[in-house]
Amino acid sequence: MRHLVALAASLLLVATGCDSVDCSDGGALEEAYRNGERTAQEANAAQYERGRGDGLRLDRTAGEADGLSAGYTAGYSIGYDSSSGYPAGWSEGVARGWTDGLADPGACSAGSYDGYREGESLGYDGGWDDAWTAGWDGGYDEGWYDGQDTCASPGVVARKAPTPPPAATEVDSEDARTCYQRGYNRTVDLRAYDDGFAAGKRDNPEYQAGYRDGYPRGQSAGIGDGTRAGRDAGLRDGYDSGFADGYQQVYAGCWERSYDDGWDAGWRDGYDDGWDAGWRDGYDAGWSDGVADCE
Repeated sequence: MRHLVALAASLLLVATGCDSVDCSDGGALEEAYRNGERTAQEANAAQYERGRGDGLRLDRTAGEADGLSAGYTAGYSIGYDSSSGYPAGWSEGVARGWTDGLADPGACSAGSYDGYREGESLGYDGGWDDAWTAGWDGGYDEGWYDGQDTCASPGVVARKAPTPPPAATEVDSEDARTCYQRGYNRTVDLRAYDDGFAAGKRDNPEYQAGYRDGYPRGQSAGIGDGTRAGRDAGLRDGYDSGFADGYQQVYAGCWERSYDDGWDAGWRDGYDDGWDAGWRDGYDAGWSDGVADCE
């Protein structure tokens, strides 16, 4: 936790620094920067030594506990991915899921419904497009003759939005403090304690003896638990995948059978609406041209 707090504080100080400050001016600002570096280097060394001392003081029991934990983690991963773990569960799950997916009574009804609706929608668009041109031609002629009786030329006033005023900027005047903190932040090692602690463990014979004793026992337990967990997870995932494939096969067949019926129904409705829309659009265009010809 203390390392997280130190990291958050360090990032906050970096974020509040002023990048426009020249900390390599060869004068007071650069000296402040170097002072920050030296302070961070001293803190790094102190943290490293403190961590190494804590690592050297660990006993055999602590090493055994860490060995059990590390061995279990490694063994769990081995068992999970082994041929008796996830792959075995996946194969069994796919076979079960496929059978159940094919037998799902909702697959065909859903496919039929969706196929009809999509065919109806696309058919409507097709009918609308086919009828619009014919309707436009008829509407244009009538609109042109009506446009001959009047003329209009409405004006348009263009308006431009005002340019917003430039945003105000703030300048940090504490240049020396900024450079000191920048030098510290760019030099401090937030992992110094952890690195020292790891080094202390490596140099601690009692701890290492316990670790070597605990690791294989933890690994053996992890392999057993990982194999069982992997098989269970593979069974669930494989079942879902197989079910989806079986369901989709039935769904697709019923979808295709319903699509054509939906297309025919949608095309008829689209043709009627498209002709009306085309006539209105053609009328408007014809009226405008009639007005222009009148002028």
